[in-house]
Amino acid sequence: MSTDRQIILEKIESIILDISRSLSENKSPKYTLISKSRSNVRQDATGIQLGTATTEVEMFGRQGASTLKFSKVVQILSFVYKLVLENSNVTQRDAYYTLSGSFNSQNDFNRCFEDVLRILDVPRRALGLSAAPKGSIAGAVKITQGTEEIDCLLLGKSGYELPGDLSNIKLDSLGARYVLVVEKDAVFKTLCEKVIWNEVPCILITGRGYPGLAVREVVSRCESDFNLPVLGLFDYNPHGLQILLTYRFGSARMGREGIQYTSNIQWLGLHWFDVKDANAKHFKKFGKKDMQVCDSLLSQPFVNQRRRYYEEVAQMKRHEVKLELESVDDIKEQIILEKIESIILDISRSLSENKSPKYTLISKSRSNVRQDATGIQLGTATTEVEMFGRQGASTLKFSKVVQILSFVYKLVLENSNVTQRDAYYTLSGSFNSQNDFNRCFEDVLRILDVPRRALGLSAAPKGSIAGAVKITQGTEEIDCLLLGKSGYELPGDLSNIKLDSLGARYVLVVEKDAVFKTLCEKVIWNEVPCILITGRGYPGLAVREVVSRCESDFNLPVLGLFDYNPHGLQILLTYRFGSARMGREGIQYTSNIQWLGLHWFDVKDANAKHFKKFGKKDMQVCDSLLSQPFVNQRRRYYEEVAQMKRHEVKLELESVDDIKEFVVRKILKKKFFDDRFHES
Repeated sequence: MSTDRQIILEKIESIILDISRSLSENKSPKYTLISKSRSNVRQDATGIQLGTATTEVEMFGRQGASTLKFSKVVQILSFVYKLVLENSNVTQRDAYYTLSGSFNSQNDFNRCFEDVLRILDVPRRALGLSAAPKGSIAGAVKITQGTEEIDCLLLGKSGYELPGDLSNIKLDSLGARYVLVVEKDAVFKTLCEKVIWNEVPCILITGRGYPGLAVREVVSRCESDFNLPVLGLFDYNPHGLQILLTYRFGSARMGREGIQYTSNIQWLGLHWFDVKDANAKHFKKFGKKDMQVCDSLLSQPFVNQRRRYYEEVAQMKRHEVKLELESVDDIKEQIILEKIESIILDISRSLSENKSPKYTLISKSRSNVRQDATGIQLGTATTEVEMFGRQGASTLKFSKVVQILSFVYKLVLENSNVTQRDAYYTLSGSFNSQNDFNRCFEDVLRILDVPRRALGLSAAPKGSIAGAVKITQGTEEIDCLLLGKSGYELPGDLSNIKLDSLGARYVLVVEKDAVFKTLCEKVIWNEVPCILITGRGYPGLAVREVVSRCESDFNLPVLGLFDYNPHGLQILLTYRFGSARMGREGIQYTSNIQWLGLHWFDVKDANAKHFKKFGKKDMQVCDSLLSQPFVNQRRRYYEEVAQMKRHEVKLELESVDDIKEFVVRKILKKKFFDDRFHES
């Protein structure tokens, strides 16, 4: 056994022994870890790192949750001890699933594991844990892993997915002159498709947002091993700059290893000069969080001591607008047009050669659907669809999809926007119903792998908002406190909509339009200051975007009120985790919605005449819910679904006597399930 492993084992043994001794002596156990207080965080030209100051954490401390967290940290220490002893390696994701009975979510596990790193003061790799894969590489680089060699010049648009542990990975430059880091996975794929390294010999890397250690290690190694400049391309918003600074200076959150892999990354864009002449429709208004991040950046030495950085952030704050990389014309419209042209050309060529035409789209098979604490999303696996396939209806559907591709091509070319409802009516001679059109359009989204907004289509209005919120659309301001029972109907495209809270303390999401109207008539926000929203059943993207924006911009808890039936819970989970049916944009707008009701406790004493018996479909949905990780790993949710299944009854919100009084009472008494699934 190596000396380093022996030292780690002895350190953990000493901590566990001290805890046991304290408990036997009726004392509060404690452990010591490196402090991450502001006074112990050092910032200089080389990066951000923690100092040597330490702090003690007691098991029975002042904070209510400290005993529980203390126990979780000790559990991870025991798990790590076994890994080091057996010289094993697992990802943090695997570790969470092994110990999932003790942790509310992956984030809960990660926060406790960060404490373990600061207790032992060693890199995570030394403990046998590596981060889950969260990044890709492509372009002028060769990767050697064991006996396998991967020439990244020859890979498809997804590139090579970086593993969490890079200790056995060797990198060789294939004539690269730059390292190009891009924030977004979608932009990475676009640049792969455009084979950017043919024009600018580069190694292309994405961290898919804030980068994990593995991605930062690869960037740092490419810079130092090949002596290459590193350029960074990020959204024009304060979060984009924060991500750049994470590559540049590291992160104190990751303990001492947070500064281990930094790089002298240079800001390629987006800058104000790049976006100032962009089409106004692509800009989004700043939210409260954006302004806070700007203020934080302006106060940090590595921004306010660098004139160009400072001026860019000040410019952002002055204009209060942000713009995504996907909105840059050369990266968006032109790519979409060329992609559609390529598909149509391939189909025409196949037909002329008497072959069965085909197109490729992202698979929505179960194996390609990823579920974790952040949501449900599709992976990168693809599938082919043939025009003359085995299924009898495939030829007809294939033709419908191609017709929508042609329609979308014209919209993008003319920079037009229509709703999906308008598109259906324009093409109605080819489609049996709106649902028929929608299903084919979902295939188009998975073929082109872009948000629907980029294609000039927005969802038809399917939701309303009322209560303590002001809406600004162009020059028009709508005070939703003054609206009638129907509230304000949300448009399918929210890019020009600005929201301002009018003293709200909650976001209240209700399943049914009828219940929404009742609560509007009863002016519920006079008793519980809230923003009231309905998605009228399963919510569209626009409704979920509004809920997500209200939660993040105004820092409000989101409460959900749904029918007592399995479909009600499925709707709640769509707000919480997204929907794989909507492709990659399905996870885009999720919220930490808390389940206000209806629960079994709310309905068990209801008049029997209001109950309806379960149907076969209800039982199937119950079984499906009970098999899903985000239900069966959360006791309160699992018990509620099991209770539904046992009693085989359901009840609608409209059956609740005085729904306003019921809602107010539940909120004021905090009778809802939070994301940790304890009843408050």
